[in-house]
Amino acid sequence: MIQVKYDSREGRSGIPTLIKETFEQHGIEDVDNIVVKVNNQKYDYLIGGLWVERIEAEDFLSKMQNNRLNNQMVEMSIATKYSLALIEGNVEHAALEHGINKNYVLATKAGIVIERSPEGLQGMVTTLQTQNKFDTAEIIYFLWNKIRQGKLLRFPRLTKLKWNNTDRANLVIDGLPNIGPERRKALFKEFKSLKGIINANIKSMTNIMVNKRRLGHKTAENLHKIFNEEID
Repeated sequence: MIQVKYDSREGRSGIPTLIKETFEQHGIEDVDNIVVKVNNQKYDYLIGGLWVERIEAEDFLSKMQNNRLNNQMVEMSIATKYSLALIEGNVEHAALEHGINKNYVLATKAGIVIERSPEGLQGMVTTLQTQNKFDTAEIIYFLWNKIRQGKLLRFPRLTKLKWNNTDRANLVIDGLPNIGPERRKALFKEFKSLKGIINANIKSMTNIMVNKRRLGHKTAENLHKIFNEEID
């Protein structure tokens, strides 16, 4: 029997109860023996051989900003062969409310899939987004239903994918507010490296020309503040 095992701490969210109700609505019997609680499980759910970590939108943003999200996902890719980051809620909308650049969120989502365990060590993490707890419960059901039909091995695998330092530097700059590809290219052309951009003063950034227009004092000031402001 393929089971949905959930960590006992996830019970506080109320989602395991919603999952059981969803299973019953789909005509599944003996639900209490299918959806079962496990104490101190490493990730939120285990469906057959698929590990699932549920991340609420606000938690996603918080972990994203202090780099805990990236570390958690890489660790998950090392620890598991098949894993899914289930992002619950509208992360992009929450980012706008907090003044966070949407591209930073999108780049992070891409990074979850791309940045994974070293070659030959387990697998990678796939992402999926739901709008609310009810959608999450439905997705858990559909995943369970697919897996019990033997369809687990359809997860994508990336092989021989390597990021160089230029790719990583571009990703950092792309996540900054009001910085698109053209401005990023102009910054690197002027300051040569990520370190050069970070150490640049406001005046030198202001005078950078992007499509015959200056970068501008306000944008330069915001970048300088991001690079130099102390983090609590």
